Amino acid sequence: LGCFRETKRRHLRIFPIVFQNYIHNINWSDMSDLSYVVQACAREAITRRYSYFAVKNNGECRISPYALGKYRKFGRASNCVEVVGGPWPFMVYMVNRQSKYL
Repeated sequence: LGCFRETKRRHLRIFPIVFQNYIHNINWSDMSDLSYVVQACAREAITRRYSYFAVKNNGECRISPYALGKYRKFGRASNCVEVVGGPWPFMVYMVNRQSKYL
């Protein structure tokens, strides 16, 4: 769905729950394809029955019970690192349960 801004105020965070962290699984010398992080997060979101998830801080998989319609609250961002967000921006995804890549 895209790269979006996040707030620094914890009580207003759109995706407050970190359910998995793949930051230590990233090969920092070859960041040409980080889709495996998104796929792992998607599988985990499906297992937990969430339709939306976000990847932030280069590998934190995050979920929220109220993400639908709220993830746009602070606007789009342009500083996401590939598909894994960044320290403040996050990449938002909608689970495609039919995907052959999961």
